[in-house]
Amino acid sequence: MILRLLLAILWLSASAFAQTSPPPTNETPAPSSAPSPSPVLSPSPTPTPLFLTIISVAKDTTSTLFFILTAVLALLTYLQARRTIFTPFRTEAFKLQLKAFEDILVFFEKHPTTSIDEEFDFETIVNLNAVKLLDSYMLHFFHSEVDPEALRKNREPLFSKLVGAAITHDYAEKHFAMPQHVRPEQQEKSDEHPTNPAIILAKWSEYKHGIIDYSKRFNEASERLRRFKVSPLLPRKLKDRIDDFEKIVTKNLFTVGEVLTDIAKELPEKYPTLDSLKRANLSWIWNSYNDKREPLAETQDAILLFLNDYLQIDRLLSKKA
Repeated sequence: MILRLLLAILWLSASAFAQTSPPPTNETPAPSSAPSPSPVLSPSPTPTPLFLTIISVAKDTTSTLFFILTAVLALLTYLQARRTIFTPFRTEAFKLQLKAFEDILVFFEKHPTTSIDEEFDFETIVNLNAVKLLDSYMLHFFHSEVDPEALRKNREPLFSKLVGAAITHDYAEKHFAMPQHVRPEQQEKSDEHPTNPAIILAKWSEYKHGIIDYSKRFNEASERLRRFKVSPLLPRKLKDRIDDFEKIVTKNLFTVGEVLTDIAKELPEKYPTLDSLKRANLSWIWNSYNDKREPLAETQDAILLFLNDYLQIDRLLSKKA
C-alpha cells in the first residue's frame, strides 16, 4: 500500500513538471503566394550555464522528495494514531481474558486431597438417589409395614439438597407420554399394591431409575462450565476441551441411573426383610458407581496443559528463577 502511494506521488510530480514546459509544435507553416523576404541572419541563442541546469534539477528533485516525505510522515502518523487509539481497548480485553483464565485455573486446579468429582458433588448425588431407590423398594415390598406419609416427611430435610433432575429418554417416553390407544381408566392405579409375592417380584424386576436427581452444588458447577463455553474471551480449542469435559460429567450423571437400575435387581436378595433394609449401608452402592463412572482427570489434565502452553507459564517461571 505504501509503495503504491509513493508511485502515485512520483507520477503526479512528474505530470506537474511536464505541464510547466511548453509542448513542441509540429505544425508546418502554410505555403504563401507572396514572395518570401530575404533571410535575415539572427544571432544564435546564448547557451544556459551548467550551474543553472544543476540548480533546476536540484529544485525539482527537492520538491519531489518533499512531497514523498510528507506523504510518508502522514501515513506513519496515521498508523501510530490508530495503534494509540485502540490500545486501551486491547488492554481491557486482555485484562478480561486473564480474569477468565484465572477462573478456569481455579475451577480445574488439582488439589492433593480432593478430586474434580467433588466439585460436582457426585457422592451426594449417588447417596441421595440410592436412598430414593431404597424407599421405593421399601414401599413396594413392605407397603403394609411402612407409613408413606411419615416416610416422606422424614426424608424432606435430606432431599432438600436436591434442586433438579435429569430424565432418561426411555423413562420419559414410558412415563410421560400416554399411548393414544389406551384410555386413562385403563392405566394401572398407583395406589394399588399386589399381595402375591411372585407378582410383587415380577413388577419390581421392571424397575428403572430413570430420574436422576442432582444437588445445588452440581447445578452451580455445571452452570460455570456453560459460562466458560460461551465466553467470547476464550480460544476455540480451550472451549472444545471444556465441552469434552462437560460431556463426561453428563455421562457420569446418567451412569448413576444405570448403576441404580442394576442394583435394584439385587435388593430382594440383599434385603429380604424390613429390618435388614433399615440397616443397609450405602457404601457398596457408591463403590459400584465408582467402578463404572468415566474418570475426569484425563480431560482435566488436557485443559490445564492447554492453559500452560497458551500462557507459557513454565517459560515465565523459568525466567523469574
